[in-house]
Parts: sequence; structure tokens; C-alpha cells
Amino acid sequence: MATSDRVEQARGRRQALRTAMLALEAASAGPVGKEGWLEHVARALDDLDGAFEKHVEMVEGDGGLLEEITDIAPQLQARMEQMRNDHKELHGLIDATRTSMKDAEITPHGLARVRSEIRALVTSLAEHRQRGADLVYDAYNVDISAGD
Repeated sequence: MATSDRVEQARGRRQALRTAMLALEAASAGPVGKEGWLEHVARALDDLDGAFEKHVEMVEGDGGLLEEITDIAPQLQARMEQMRNDHKELHGLIDATRTSMKDAEITPHGLARVRSEIRALVTSLAEHRQRGADLVYDAYNVDISAGD
């Protein structure tokens, strides 16, 4: 099956999300003792949150990718519901990470805990992206990860 405009849009959103994930990971990998570390990581988390919001809007919104997949491959409904559930869980992880950052004690132990939460968030996002790539491939027989 040929790709649709929605798949191409999803590919773009997917790349933007990946870029934001890599930026957050890179920001958090710096030394926690460096002045401004927490602020730098907070900006990267805000950027990731924005990229994720755009991703969710494109996938779940009116005329979004999941709506199109429902039309062409309704047998994948359970997996589409998993994607929606992932989005809710990932929103919660982003919010929890932001709260942890605000509440973190500015000590090596407190900041290390923030870094650990960021690693868990990035891992969860990577797993979500993998499930999304599998879903799109099964619906369209198209590798959405091309260019990743």
C-alpha cells in the first residue's frame, strides 16, 4: 500500500520527537554539579513536551493517523488503543519528571534521581516509538522509521 499524507506527517513528527528525546538525554548526561544543569535539562524537557504534544495531536486528532488506520485496518484497533494509552502514560511521566525537577534537592543524590527519571522517560518514549513503527508498518506496509 502506498504511503498517505498522514504517514508522511507522522514521519516528520516522529523525527521531531526523536530529536527532542536526544536533546533531553544529552542535556541530562552532563555533569549534575555544573552550574545551570537543572535549568538546561528543564528547557530540554519543555522542548520534548512540546514535540510530544504535536505528535499526539497529529496521531489522535481529528483526521489523524489513528483515524486513518481505523479506516484501512480496523483489525488493529487494540493496538491503536494501546497507543492512546501510551500517550496518557507518557503525559503522566513527563509531568512527574517536571515535578521531580521542581522538587529536587540540589544535591548530587537529588539530581541523580532526576537523571534516572529522565532515562526512564526516554526509554518509555523509545518503546512507544517502536510500537508506533510496528503499527504503521502493519497497517500500510511502510517503514515509518526511515531516516531515524
